[in-house]
Amino acid sequence: MSELIKNLRISNSIFEKDTSTIKIDGFFNALLGVANKLTLSDCLKSGMGEFTERYIELHPSNKLKKVAALNIVDNKINFIDPQKVYLLRDTENYNINSFIDSSGTAYFTNVEDAIKKAFFEFIERQSLVYSFLREWPGKKINKRVIHNQLKPYSKFKFSYLMINDISIIKDIYVILFVGINRNSYNVGLGTDFNLLTAINNALAEGMGNSPFYVSDNEIKKRNKLLNTLDYHLKYTDLQSIESYSMIFSNWLTPRYILKKFNYLNKASVQENKKKDPYVSLSIIEKIKRISMENSIKPYLTFLNGKSENIRGIVMHFSAKEAYPHIFTPFINPNNYKISYLLHSNNNFPNKYKYLPFP
Repeated sequence: MSELIKNLRISNSIFEKDTSTIKIDGFFNALLGVANKLTLSDCLKSGMGEFTERYIELHPSNKLKKVAALNIVDNKINFIDPQKVYLLRDTENYNINSFIDSSGTAYFTNVEDAIKKAFFEFIERQSLVYSFLREWPGKKINKRVIHNQLKPYSKFKFSYLMINDISIIKDIYVILFVGINRNSYNVGLGTDFNLLTAINNALAEGMGNSPFYVSDNEIKKRNKLLNTLDYHLKYTDLQSIESYSMIFSNWLTPRYILKKFNYLNKASVQENKKKDPYVSLSIIEKIKRISMENSIKPYLTFLNGKSENIRGIVMHFSAKEAYPHIFTPFINPNNYKISYLLHSNNNFPNKYKYLPFP
């Protein structure tokens, strides 16, 4: 894979704990890997993992007419269109209905962890989109629980801090962290069967190497664009969308982030920790049980790339009734069964509006 890497940049944290950020740029458009982790070792592994995921998604091993996918619930093989799992944005007749992103995709060096990581990514993104479209706040995490997790970041105080469990699946934590100051904004997600692990992952992703700083003059410039952002993104050229990071980093302001996520403050406090009821089961059995209990039929796909030098596995989870991506200007929630998992009404206050996420 080293022959594909153009630049590799590592930044260290300003915080007590060695939070690190890595960005890996490839030699062609849209090939990159970005990661924020609590240790340099984890950061390198995660960054290379994302870089590998992106390469394989952009460059399948050959021109496939169909891709084999395992239905986790009934254990049957189905054949689905490559556009459902690969980022084939340069194909002919590409349209809004075939747009996907890397949601539900994960790389790891062994099969079991790759499957678990991909499933967490799938549930994480489904929960994020559901929460935003419905302005459903989930549950606030008790301050006593997050106190120790926030200690490594004690050198920086947020004017507004929101840490909520927005999981739409009762046996999995999906932690959304939003931190805002006058000239900075930070957003991160973390998912796990364990609450503290999920919180740590959300903070590490959200904080990165430093608070994201925007000058007063830059904020004034961005405010002019933000008035028409949702309209602009709804009608943008699909093939021009390379990453959410570009929009998140270059177009937004702290006040905009606060306005978009202010609904999280409506949540009540989550008092009791969830216990993993399937602790003795394999990850596949856990996923099967969770899927059946929530009427989800996820497809698991093994992704093949052109390079023969990849040591590891890239897995992808998708589901017919689930959101295919997190780019909400392209999503009509009425078309997806998962939009009604917790609520049966058609109340979607953020329908077709942009979800700010890095």
